[in-house]
Amino acid sequence: MKVAVKAKDEIMKNMNLIAIILAVGSTSFAGGLFSNIQPLQFTLSAPFEQLFSVRESPMHPQPPNFVPTTVQGQLTYNDDSGRLIVLHPKLKMRGNSSQDITECVFPKIKMEFAANEIRGTIFENHTTVGIGSHCSSQGGFSHIGRNWDGKTPHREVLAYEILKLVGVPTYQARAAWFNYIEQSTGQAIGGTHEALLLEDMDSMLQRYGASKVSAPYESLAHSPGVTVEDVARIYFAETIVGNWDWYLKMQFTNESISKRFWNMKEIQRSNGNHLIFPYDFDLADLVVLRMHTTAKTSEITILFPQALRARIAADLRAKEKELRSLGQRLTSDSAGQAFYKKQMDRFFAKLPELTK
Repeated sequence: MKVAVKAKDEIMKNMNLIAIILAVGSTSFAGGLFSNIQPLQFTLSAPFEQLFSVRESPMHPQPPNFVPTTVQGQLTYNDDSGRLIVLHPKLKMRGNSSQDITECVFPKIKMEFAANEIRGTIFENHTTVGIGSHCSSQGGFSHIGRNWDGKTPHREVLAYEILKLVGVPTYQARAAWFNYIEQSTGQAIGGTHEALLLEDMDSMLQRYGASKVSAPYESLAHSPGVTVEDVARIYFAETIVGNWDWYLKMQFTNESISKRFWNMKEIQRSNGNHLIFPYDFDLADLVVLRMHTTAKTSEITILFPQALRARIAADLRAKEKELRSLGQRLTSDSAGQAFYKKQMDRFFAKLPELTK
């Protein structure tokens, strides 16, 4: 696949936009990668044409012996002191359907760093970091429903922030801006693109002092320490962001694992208790700016006791102001801000129905 490119001066045309976006506060690299909410600015150079040339997706699966392409990249940014930092991550594609060429011209990427190279940088303790890309900026929607307006990554960051605010564990995420350079030509791929930086599983395990669960998820009964309230909060949180692309069955079924446990992860803490958490919201209403109907919302009143639903609803009402204010972070996305407000209006208007 030939990735469309523009001249390098396109980068300079976008620097004024970056300055406006960052005017709400200086870009701080102090602390760790996920230590604050200010967007980060990077340039990533790599042989993207080679990286994206052979893809694996559920729609066009590769043979069983398929090995994903790995390429060497160069990531640059300026730290707090203005010092230019140059890192050399290995890059792979990540994701499922988003890898398909009919879904994303520029799919999601995983960066893998050498531990000794990132010592003393914002990536310290994060040897693997995901990039949630803009997918495409051509306008319109993909076959599955991804929005190709180029502004979805920062909206998806807000989905992760919503979960954190309502007490649902998940990966850490942070907004970023990327200039991508095709290494073989030295040319910029478009202008400056929105992106999200996503914590990986190893970092999450370290943060929770946990380990991976070897057996696939079967039911809530097989996940010690996970309560009905934990699951209920996930259901409420997924409803807030308008996500339909997930499954978390409480009872065992003979359905495939993807119909029981999808876009969910399970880990085991040092005390033996398990923790279930959702991730991947690039098809959620708040991200694609389309409202979907899903049976999962109606399941809330069936699956969970009224007293529990009322308690969670009261907690959400207490956090309504904070939840609504998150939309203000979309400083360069008026359509996203407007939809975010409507989504919050819809959810809090529907909340009484979910507590009857």
